[in-house]
Amino acid sequence: MTSPYASDRDLRELLLYLRDTFRDSAARIDTFLAAREAPPQAHFHAPAAEPRAPQGPPGLSSEAARERLDALREEVRALSLDAPGAHKALLRLQIEAITAETRALQPMLTDPEDHEGASRIMRTLTAIVSDHRPGHVYGLARHHQAVWTDVARRARADIEALKAELKSRPEGAVDALDDEASNGNR
Repeated sequence: MTSPYASDRDLRELLLYLRDTFRDSAARIDTFLAAREAPPQAHFHAPAAEPRAPQGPPGLSSEAARERLDALREEVRALSLDAPGAHKALLRLQIEAITAETRALQPMLTDPEDHEGASRIMRTLTAIVSDHRPGHVYGLARHHQAVWTDVARRARADIEALKAELKSRPEGAVDALDDEASNGNR
């Protein structure tokens, strides 16, 4: 039986698109249902859990969150263009920083279009990781949990430290560092 798709890459792209489409639909359904339902009570009459405060950056308004999301979107566009020639360890840290900052902003977003924009950022970052294999990036999976502002701050500091380290190393040593990062040792 022959495939109606021109190549394995075409089929892969279709499957990734379908996966992301249905994942986003499921997330929208979950969000809708969560907003309409009261939290379930335990059978033994335990007190209801207290609502969680947003985990985004403190003191950031909804409008400021939208502006920061737009800046992250631009950063992702530039990163996507630079990814093919990027140093793998640096690429992984940049993706980690953007991922963490996006996750930190998500609870503060009120407009459904902003939520979709954040989802697009996460899908693009996932695609970059899939295509360029810079190493594991914590936060891309929905089940990952962290204090995202701390993760973002640490990743941005690590980016600066790695940039300084790369500037001080001879060219051959930079390639060895890149190999080390792709093996998950950084």
